[in-house]
Amino acid sequence: MKLHRHVLVAVAVAAVAVAGSVAACSGAPAPSATPRSGSASGRTAAAPAASAPSAAPPSSVAIAAAAPKTAGDLKKALLTLSDLPSGFTLLPDASAKNGPKATSTDPKCAPFVRITNATVTPGTTASAMVSFTAGRAGPVVGESLDTFGSASKAAAFAVAAKSAAAACHGVRLAVPGVGTSSMIVQVVNPPLYGKDPIAVRVTGIDGPLKNVELTMVSTDFGDTAVSLNFIAATRQDVEGATRLAFEKATKLLGDTGAAVS
Repeated sequence: MKLHRHVLVAVAVAAVAVAGSVAACSGAPAPSATPRSGSASGRTAAAPAASAPSAAPPSSVAIAAAAPKTAGDLKKALLTLSDLPSGFTLLPDASAKNGPKATSTDPKCAPFVRITNATVTPGTTASAMVSFTAGRAGPVVGESLDTFGSASKAAAFAVAAKSAAAACHGVRLAVPGVGTSSMIVQVVNPPLYGKDPIAVRVTGIDGPLKNVELTMVSTDFGDTAVSLNFIAATRQDVEGATRLAFEKATKLLGDTGAAVS
């Protein structure tokens, strides 16, 4: 799994705007992260099948599965604006150096805090990331692709990350220039794609991130993990974007990535 290290950096600025709109807005619905075409074939453990389309045919030539993946390879397999419905814009890259930092006085949270705060996911050999926003009301969607060099290393990190999240029930999250909030941490039912799917929900209960809900989703295929972060997203947003990202990544990176049965 990936607890999504620092797509958090890219979405932190948007989180503040989303917090205000979530708390005060009865407003018009934001563009859904679920693409507009396709069939409702995605499955989840917690809800009926959500509408989630097939990935658009990629324009790039698939990369040989046996070749070591580079950051450039991974970047080509990330979602782009053309994969998403209208209304989304690209969030600029942000420096992990000044990103959000999680802390906790509970020793059981130490592994979760360490993974969340890492600027480089432990054990990866190459990474790429991108983030999008649909405006003040959200959703915000961030994606990262990380390769570990072998399927066994990817699987081992998935197990360690899931255990870390399950052991920790809350952290404090400090956002530079914004403030610090207490966040509840919960392992929730993930969209069922790939080998080691996991989803973690982090919800603000006080401070500037009160009522902000961040959902982190990750799954492995071969030696690579696809991870997504969502703010102010519906279950349909999470299901649809996860399916689209997974299908695009597995096709372009040369892995069939069969869904969990």
